Amino acid sequence: MDSPVAPAPPISPAILSILLAVALGFIYVPSVGHGFVKDDFVWIARSTVQLSADLAQFFRAPTGFFRPLVSASFAVNRLLFGIDPLGYGLTNLALLLACAWTIGLLARALSLPPQAAVFGAFVWAFNFHGINAAVLWISGRTALLLTLCAVVGAVDFVKGRYVRSATWLFLAMLSKEEAVALPVMLGLWSLLTGRRADAVKSPRQVIASWAALACPLLAYFPLRLRSGAFTPGSAPSYYQLSVSPARLLANLAPYADRSMTFAVALLLMVAVVCRPKRLRLHPEERSAIVFGILWLAGGFALTIFLPVRSSLYVCFPAVGVAIAAAALTTAVWRDSSSRRQAVTLIACAILPFVLWPVYHARNRRSVSEAELSRTVLGQLADVARSMPQKPLQIIVRDDRQARSTLDDAFGTLMQEAIDLTVGSRVRVWIEPPPTGAELAGLPPLPSTPDFVFRLAHGRLERVGQRRP
Repeated sequence: MDSPVAPAPPISPAILSILLAVALGFIYVPSVGHGFVKDDFVWIARSTVQLSADLAQFFRAPTGFFRPLVSASFAVNRLLFGIDPLGYGLTNLALLLACAWTIGLLARALSLPPQAAVFGAFVWAFNFHGINAAVLWISGRTALLLTLCAVVGAVDFVKGRYVRSATWLFLAMLSKEEAVALPVMLGLWSLLTGRRADAVKSPRQVIASWAALACPLLAYFPLRLRSGAFTPGSAPSYYQLSVSPARLLANLAPYADRSMTFAVALLLMVAVVCRPKRLRLHPEERSAIVFGILWLAGGFALTIFLPVRSSLYVCFPAVGVAIAAAALTTAVWRDSSSRRQAVTLIACAILPFVLWPVYHARNRRSVSEAELSRTVLGQLADVARSMPQKPLQIIVRDDRQARSTLDDAFGTLMQEAIDLTVGSRVRVWIEPPPTGAELAGLPPLPSTPDFVFRLAHGRLERVGQRRP
């Protein structure tokens, strides 16, 4: 039996999409590109391409992670922008908008109506957890590239474009390790819902659909094994998997909160405004909900067993939450009057602007760390220029009580930051040692530094100069 057609939305989904894109710009444009922090310096330094032969280094895991597409994106950014962080930040913002757009396309591919597609993109893009880290931390583009390629690959799979799907799934794997769960997620969805590109009509199409899932894995693992990338056995302790009930239980509630709380709050808002008499799910909506649940579970299949916990890990699995929320919203919407539908759309359009102070406050910490990094590196560059050709040893005393510290901005990678932006003749030590210094094998502090600085009010102040 055919599903009844949902009533036309009282506000154009295209207009709503534009308003939400403007809201994202309003939230993030003032905050992007203020500086580099921590892993950013390593990605930029080790992703430089000067000769065509350099391209091979991307497949040798120059950062310890096998993420060639991420390395390539940093290489392109450096060719275009040098080490100006603004270009890198705007690239991340463009990736955010692309991810939101493709999540809407995925909802449409799953036969959800246009307004539900916009709602799904809204749920994902305006989540308080993960998205701001992915945009404002330049290295967070790993999650954005993973999400973008994975969602495009899923759209193509649902629509039966299997060669294109396999290509995009492979690119997702070249962006971040969590993508290896994608073939399992999509394969289970096909089996459980009986859908492969709406209807698989021949054995050839069946073979093509499963080949699209198998081929990316068959190409990915040999490349990764030859790359020298971290393995479960060689990864640092904070990246080593521990598949145990204890680890699962420790991470389950925090990740459920970060990935689902915002979506649940929006669904409750929609339900309160629309006041549906009953919730009737059509087959397309049930299929989309199954898809979302499988995506959520697969997206966390690896990261939920890691000892380190990060909101950045929420970006990819939260796509499943967005799709399931879009399907539920469709059922609520269908049993609502046109007036209540209009109120719902207007509320969704203005909500990001109303919540701007919250987003701004959450962004401020990342911006503060980036600005501290830029200021400190600029000051140390001035010191280096004042003493040309002379090797320098500098101690910088951190203020661990400050809102943003050197440990926050650089971690154990301050020397990499100096090498990239100032030059390798300058050696810098942070005192007290940053978190993880012993694990990173940082050298001891020099006994006779040329300069000693301390962090005060977001800048370096000279404490002493030991040698002439």
